[in-house]
Amino acid sequence: MTNKISLNTDDHVTISNGILNLELSANNPTYTYVDENGVPQTITRKYSQGMIHSRNTEEGGWSIAKMGCYKFAKFTTRMRFPKSKKVNASFWFFGAGNEIDVFELFDGTNGHVRSSIHQWNIIAPDGVTHAEYALNYELGKLAEKFHIWELNWTPYKITWSLDGKIFRTFYRYYQLQVTENNHDKRACLVGLECADIPQGETEIWELNGWYSFATRPIDVTMGMGILDTPNGDEKVEIDWIKIEQRPNMQITVSDETPCVGEPITIMASVTDQIAEWKVSDNLEIISIDENILTVVGNQDGTLGWVEATVIGNNIELPEGNWNKLGYSTNDEFDKNSIPFHNFSYNCHDTPIKIKKEILIGKPAAPILENNIRPCLLSGGFDIWVNQNQVLAPNTIYNWSAISDATILEKDSSVWITPSLSLENDFFKYQLEMTNDCGSSTFDEEVFFPKCKNNSDFPVLIIYPNPVQDLLHFQLKKTNYEIIEPSDSPFLIVKSETGEVVLRGELGEVLHAIDIASWAQGNYKISYQINGMLFSEGFS
Repeated sequence: MTNKISLNTDDHVTISNGILNLELSANNPTYTYVDENGVPQTITRKYSQGMIHSRNTEEGGWSIAKMGCYKFAKFTTRMRFPKSKKVNASFWFFGAGNEIDVFELFDGTNGHVRSSIHQWNIIAPDGVTHAEYALNYELGKLAEKFHIWELNWTPYKITWSLDGKIFRTFYRYYQLQVTENNHDKRACLVGLECADIPQGETEIWELNGWYSFATRPIDVTMGMGILDTPNGDEKVEIDWIKIEQRPNMQITVSDETPCVGEPITIMASVTDQIAEWKVSDNLEIISIDENILTVVGNQDGTLGWVEATVIGNNIELPEGNWNKLGYSTNDEFDKNSIPFHNFSYNCHDTPIKIKKEILIGKPAAPILENNIRPCLLSGGFDIWVNQNQVLAPNTIYNWSAISDATILEKDSSVWITPSLSLENDFFKYQLEMTNDCGSSTFDEEVFFPKCKNNSDFPVLIIYPNPVQDLLHFQLKKTNYEIIEPSDSPFLIVKSETGEVVLRGELGEVLHAIDIASWAQGNYKISYQINGMLFSEGFS
């Protein structure tokens, strides 16, 4: 790919210490190609620079094969910009005349960002062929550290986020609101969520150009642009890029909590393929009729699963949706194709799997959680059943303590006030669960840790955890004598791959370390006191 001043070349895309770098240099690159007449042509530019994209659509056409790779998804990246006014960075999408810019026209010295939606394929009565919906933002000193950018593109809106905070929303549906003040009427179109649209509402406005985005896949691109003579050391640093899509296919289960021997029907829908089925060992397949599966459970009190697989998230969209330059809602978009508009699409022929869990018979062993802490500052702690698991809707819970403690039952949770004699020992308890298929009893235990205030050793405090930009840590004295820095433990910080990223003296001083340039992941601080090895993790 080229422009009037630079060439995008493979050798300017590098990886160092787990970070992908898009680099820039003034090396007068050349590129030779054969034109449409079969004549070799050579072009020379002043600069080489790096760019990455999922599929090159700049020179593409209007067939599905020449469009981008994605339609409807959440696109997220963690990256850092060059601190320069002479180059800009961009995270954008293009395909078949549609363009979405998460950001462009970036000024690395003052945080100027422009987010845009372009449509290069319109046919307007006044002859205009390009529409842009752009907004400018001042989002702070973005070149100082890594930031997480996100574009969430759904069938009814697009949102832009920086470090988890939405800074722009572009809606498909709008409602006209008219206000009157001293006989002065004002009209405003207010964006709507799907849930905000009342059933049967007829006064809803829809953005005329939305169908263009609903039917044409686009390409993911990250790169730089040259605004002035660059310094030569500018680069875009990318820690990771993540693309998440909802599967088009859906599976429904007639009963997620059947008793043993009761037949269950599972159906795969919203797919133009015949799904491949797999089931867990405690389910027996009775019949398969294309995308309808019938099974029966054969092991009481167990958790089973069914899984449907198709190849690719790429339901074929009618070719008529992109067969001409420009769109007209009167003739380009066949109403018969509208049901296809709301599906995610990608160009990867990879297995797409959906799994559903099924509880067979009486309750299975539950996932239990607690908030126990040393020293019981709240006087006790809670134990509860995690509700993000398959549970019969009418399950009854009965809690009882085996160890010395008082309990207060609250349906699927219980408050425990243990005897202090249990410190540094296990609190043991029993949970009985009952549903329509029977009862199950589970003996469980939770370790009651020794109160750290009584420890002979200082405690390493790390905050915040997970860390944002600055890592703070300190040895906190309990009844331990202060360690002088010259005699303090030696610390080592390692990544989850074992790479040593920091060494130093620990002491009992507060450490503040800038980790903005570190790759995301899990880390561990290790140190020794009196020959004993200790470690604490953070992410």
